[in-house]
Order: sequence, then C-alpha cells, then structure tokens
Amino acid sequence: MGCADCDDCEKLLQRYLDRELNEEERLEAEAHLALCGWCAKAYSFEVSLRRYVRKCCSEEPVPPESPEEMACVARATSIPIATGERLTTKYEFSRILATGAAAILQPNLGRVGGLLEGKKIAGMAEAHYVQIAPHLYSGPVLGAANIQLATCSPNFLLLEGILDWGGFHAEILRRPIAYEDGFVIPPTEPGLGVELDEEVARAHPYDGDELHLVPLSQPAG
Repeated sequence: MGCADCDDCEKLLQRYLDRELNEEERLEAEAHLALCGWCAKAYSFEVSLRRYVRKCCSEEPVPPESPEEMACVARATSIPIATGERLTTKYEFSRILATGAAAILQPNLGRVGGLLEGKKIAGMAEAHYVQIAPHLYSGPVLGAANIQLATCSPNFLLLEGILDWGGFHAEILRRPIAYEDGFVIPPTEPGLGVELDEEVARAHPYDGDELHLVPLSQPAG
C-alpha cells in the first residue's frame, strides 16, 4: 500500500544516494522528510540503503513529529534510526524514547534550551541505552557547547562538525577548536572553552533577510 507519490519518492531516494553517498566514507543517510511515510516503511527502503549505509545510521526516514510511525521503520530495519535535530523539548525526546523510534538522538543545544536541557536529554537517552550525536548546523559556539556535552555523556557516539572546523569558524574564535586526525580535542579553558573574537564578528555583519536556514528541495552540487 502506498501513496500517489511513491514513484517520485523512490526516484528521489535513488538520485540522492547515487549523487551524495560514498560507500566507503559516508556515515549516515539523511532522508529528512523527503519520503512519504508509506515509502519509508517499505522493504525497498532498507534494500536501497543497505548498499550504502554500513557504518552508522539512517537519519529521520519519516517526519520526527510522528514517533509512532518512526518506530514502525525502526522495527522494520536493522539500520539504526537517528532523529532529534528538529525537536525542541525533553518531552518530545521522551516520546521518541518511549516508542523505541530511534537508537541515536541528535539534540540541537540551540533549540532544546542549552546545555542543562541537553544534558537532561542525554541522561534520558542513557537510561534507555540510546546514544547521542549532538547536532550542529550553525557556528563554532554551538559546536563548543556540543563538545562539552559530548565529553560528559557516557552514551556519546559522534560529534557533528562543519568540515574541519577551519576557515571563518576558526577566525571568529580567539583560539580555534582543535581538530586532529578526525577527532576534536576538548578545550581546557573555562566555560565553553572558546572565546568569540568580537572584532571579527563586527567586521562580518549579517545582511540577509531570511529568519532561518532554508532547506533545499534537491541535493546540493
């Protein structure tokens, strides 16, 4: 059983996989609402991904606001399901855990209320034997907070970064985040461990008119 757009879902998934995933390097496949619920639950979903995803997880195969449906996917596949970057409260994460919808939670500290709430979510996940992979889509200050959460969470899995933490994200900090051989070296300075270079920030004011990041409807590149 499926919807009228199932053929389009299948074509979109295959095009994304062919263009964006490298069998030896890619850690996860991100569906991010591109597929309808019926397609995500279909057996062909796992068969398509199995060729590519060998190391980590499938991210948000269905909309995260419906953990019951995501749990159906989790029960139907051996690929670990990851979700959480769009959620904003520990109560939403509680539903994910209660339904068994995901094996990996991806709280975004900029959305869930900061380090304290993020640590509560990490603790809830630990009690369910679920791992965390803090989400990062913005800049190095949020990244620094993620590092602090990662270092004090025994169920930490991996740290999301933006390339190698270099470029402007290094320039805007007085001391860049240390990155070596694929690993972040946790800072020893107090607080988040980083200090914003306000002169660099003032020299690069935001002059756009978008209130938030706008997702692309097609793979980039």
